[in-house]
Amino acid sequence: LVLFLYTRALAISFFDNIYHYATAHDNSEAAKELAMPRILSLVMLHNNYHETHHTQPSIPWNALPKHQRKPFGASIIDGARAQFAGPILAANP
Repeated sequence: LVLFLYTRALAISFFDNIYHYATAHDNSEAAKELAMPRILSLVMLHNNYHETHHTQPSIPWNALPKHQRKPFGASIIDGARAQFAGPILAANP
């Protein structure tokens, strides 16, 4: 049970961080839009339209692709790899 809970926590943290890693501290970019195959996007409830969700939270998940404002900047694989670059330290104010 402990191993299951640990694995689940790690997966949730990893997949949530993909969309927020290296975004601006001033919140000018709430999250990233990451490209993935259409069928995978559907299975993941269009979670790759993450900035669209943050800027328009009242839109249902199945309508997110229709409301995307800017093109994908990278792929889900690029987003996953980027996290392993290490922590990002905030600039001194």
